Amino acid sequence: MKYLSSPPDCIFFTAILAAGSDVYHTAEYKLIDIFGHPLLQLPPSSFEHTVYYEPEMGTGLLKGFIAFSTPFSPNELARRKLKTRKLEWELGFRDQAGFHRQVNIDPGYTSLFHVVLATSKNFSHRLYLGEGVFAEVTLIYHPDSWEELAWTYPDYKLPDVQTFLMRCRTLLKTGERRRRS
Repeated sequence: MKYLSSPPDCIFFTAILAAGSDVYHTAEYKLIDIFGHPLLQLPPSSFEHTVYYEPEMGTGLLKGFIAFSTPFSPNELARRKLKTRKLEWELGFRDQAGFHRQVNIDPGYTSLFHVVLATSKNFSHRLYLGEGVFAEVTLIYHPDSWEELAWTYPDYKLPDVQTFLMRCRTLLKTGERRRRS
């Protein structure tokens, strides 16, 4: 009989979608305060992959990524999703039409085997973690590249995003993350 074991540490990251550079950088600094020193960053660029967020956040959205240097256990993912949701609410505003987020923060992690994202939206391919949080495998690692899945978001198919996530995986595999932090 095999003994139960804990998964190895992964590299935690956040994807930040923001209604402009000011709110992006505010979220970035607050995330660093919460989760620690950045290991890698993919600077924000224009986000034009869906209009889903435009009714709430407007047009001209920017998206970037931050990977953090502190060790991360996958069992922390739901708790970190709750922290990022709290930050989204802190940075939002209320008007006559209701509450509006100015930033959407999606936490996730890179392991040697896959990229996993946390979400509050349920769907057939997502697993419930607790406290209203679900997880999905977004990319699977195969020798030398990420394999996209039927539900992989279009921006996670972009070469610069996959390169960023591959750099996270490489740092995790070589243990260089520990030397950088």
